[in-house]
Amino acid sequence: RIHIATLLTVLGTLLGVLIGCHAKDDDAAGQAEELADPVRRENAIANLQRLYTQRLAAADGGYRDEHLRAFLLRRVDARAHDVGGVLLNISQINQNDGAISVLSGGQLSNDNLIVINGGTVDVSAGGAINGIGIATQNGGTLRVNGEMIQTGFNGFVPNGLTINGGTLEGTGAVRANVANIGGTVGPGNSPGTLTIDGNYAQGPGGTLAMEIASLLAFDVLDISGSATLDGILDLTVGAGYAASAMDGDTFTIVEWDSFSGAFATVSGLNFAADKFFTLDYTATGLTLTVNAGQVAEVAEPGMIALFGLGVAGIGFMRRKRRG
Repeated sequence: RIHIATLLTVLGTLLGVLIGCHAKDDDAAGQAEELADPVRRENAIANLQRLYTQRLAAADGGYRDEHLRAFLLRRVDARAHDVGGVLLNISQINQNDGAISVLSGGQLSNDNLIVINGGTVDVSAGGAINGIGIATQNGGTLRVNGEMIQTGFNGFVPNGLTINGGTLEGTGAVRANVANIGGTVGPGNSPGTLTIDGNYAQGPGGTLAMEIASLLAFDVLDISGSATLDGILDLTVGAGYAASAMDGDTFTIVEWDSFSGAFATVSGLNFAADKFFTLDYTATGLTLTVNAGQVAEVAEPGMIALFGLGVAGIGFMRRKRRG
């Protein structure tokens, strides 16, 4: 629809002509340094926008100026970009620093590859990254409060999102199979629920970080498909709840349709001098239960760790809340 390839071919040459870059054409670092100047950057975008708006509008039947500006901004200044309309990626986006923000009502349509090496990719509530492509996170922060839909080229690639490093967080939905190889998944915005509409697999180098602030406020990872577990489960308990926690309080912090494996390491089980969590891997999720009186013992899947001699609350009504 849009002659993107033609635009990209001439973009590097045009930049030097239009804004008077002193750096040579093959000096990418020098050009990037000059384009860091806000005046030069704005001039480049404005000039290119004037040159190509009419041509692209004719080719696309009304391609709007703000969409073209968004595209040019992504190419000229890779450090910061807001998507408020619809931006189509048919090549590859490399996010190395700064921020890409998909605003409410905005869409970043990815039918190829997004690589996050650093910085932040922030999908606001009401915004979406969608398409048949894939995303790879090697660092930085991917914050999904809206939706992220990546089908892995309609299933040809098994995982729509692969996390090799960095952090996935937010209260939205990742509608893809997710492989956490060596990064951190931390649901919520301190705290909250993150939905994975697909399968979740965590390798030996991956971490699931969960926060418990109260009986009413705690992290949940809601997995619609299967969970394959390994690596680290990192539990953080707020000081207020640690002081008021009662024997028998329960939290279902991960929900799944089926599961295999178990977390190799669990940190934060002992969250107060006389209080600890036991883990119960069930057919539908992972539940934490508050106990008192002994050092925590990690449960095997499908079993609750042994209570100690100091557990005396059996038979009394227990406070319970599931996520």
